[in-house]
Amino acid sequence: MELNAKHYQAIEGMSAGKSKTDIALSLGVTRKTLYAWIDDIDFKAELNVLLEANRHSNQEFLRSLTTKALTTIESIMTDEASPAKDRLNAAIKVLELTHLKAPEIGETSAKKLKKQRLQDEALYDLF
Repeated sequence: MELNAKHYQAIEGMSAGKSKTDIALSLGVTRKTLYAWIDDIDFKAELNVLLEANRHSNQEFLRSLTTKALTTIESIMTDEASPAKDRLNAAIKVLELTHLKAPEIGETSAKKLKKQRLQDEALYDLF
């Protein structure tokens, strides 16, 4: 399918975490139409490209906070007069997040997705 402006707006909305209902309403399409787009290989590949870019950007941002988190933990741990329980918990949370492994997003090439679908369909036909 050749993607148009509405498709890209739907992709942007989905990558931003908006609900499918809200996306469909804002674009003036039905949820059924939106789900048909989502099932399209070209749409899926573009969505995966954007999700991958977002994930990379978020990981880099979290990594950039690591030094500040370590410094905060160090200052709290060495200053016995400072309770700062909330600051410590926040710093620890940032460190935990930098070690999370995000789930696989999926293939970003429409050509490879199409090939995979054809292979899946061929296997399905065997059974």
